[in-house]
Amino acid sequence: MTSQLTDLGEYQVEIGMPNEMVTREIPKILNLMRCSPDTPSTPLPFGYNAAVMELFGKFKEEVRARQAEQTHTLALTAAQKYVLQELQMLIGQTRNIDIQGQISQMSDIFKQPLYQAVRQELNALKNRQVKGLDLLAALGKIYQRYGLRREVERQSDREENPLPVIICSEGLVN
Repeated sequence: MTSQLTDLGEYQVEIGMPNEMVTREIPKILNLMRCSPDTPSTPLPFGYNAAVMELFGKFKEEVRARQAEQTHTLALTAAQKYVLQELQMLIGQTRNIDIQGQISQMSDIFKQPLYQAVRQELNALKNRQVKGLDLLAALGKIYQRYGLRREVERQSDREENPLPVIICSEGLVN
């Protein structure tokens, strides 16, 4: 049996030969890999690396599909929809390139999953019907107050390294 443990945040998988999923349970995987220090090593079976890489490719596709599904099912709150709609109207009304850049940045930030406190502030803006440049200024204050720059950087890191990496690949011999 061949075992591969791959990790990408919440995605973990262990596979068996020939190319079937055995388990996703980390304790079970670690138990299968456990051996005593004096256990002799054994050469890997012919085609082992090719099988691992084939399964790794399938796993990457599964991860891409899950990430795409998560992106498409991202549910915006009513307040987020309000803010984004108002920002779209504002970008159409302004000719100032700097303000258009700010609007674009705020649109990108406020369409992401947000902290509860940020969502409450957006609800307040929606309830007060804040519009135009006043809305842009209020969003800038929220951005600063809650350190949303860090969230943007984290999202950027996730987008730069979206694919899994093999962290452990073991050939198990019965």
